[in-house]
Amino acid sequence: MGKSEWTRCISICRDGSCILQEFVDTKPIESIRTGKMHQGVMRAQVVGGQTVAVMYRLPEEEYVEGKFVDMTLCENRTFFERVDDDLEMRVLEFLSPILTSFEEGLKDVLLNVTEKGKVR
Repeated sequence: MGKSEWTRCISICRDGSCILQEFVDTKPIESIRTGKMHQGVMRAQVVGGQTVAVMYRLPEEEYVEGKFVDMTLCENRTFFERVDDDLEMRVLEFLSPILTSFEEGLKDVLLNVTEKGKVR
């Protein structure tokens, strides 16, 4: 990866809005909206190093034990629901030190790119 690519990548991560990849395995979650069980994952929306929203991503299809729904396929429509307040606080507490460490690591990489013209 060249210097300009690294700089662009760092800028996007530092200044932009990043969605952390699902960090828990799919599991059956009861939807508030439908009242039914769906195979879901949890996502955290991060802006400027701060977690601003924690939500479930659920397929429209109901949960069937043993059946995997690939939510990356466009034919599998999904929707989002906010997690409850208690779970949101636990996720925020869990992510806080990770995000702090990530931001500090990005600063080190940015300094290396700026000062030396390349990543060590």
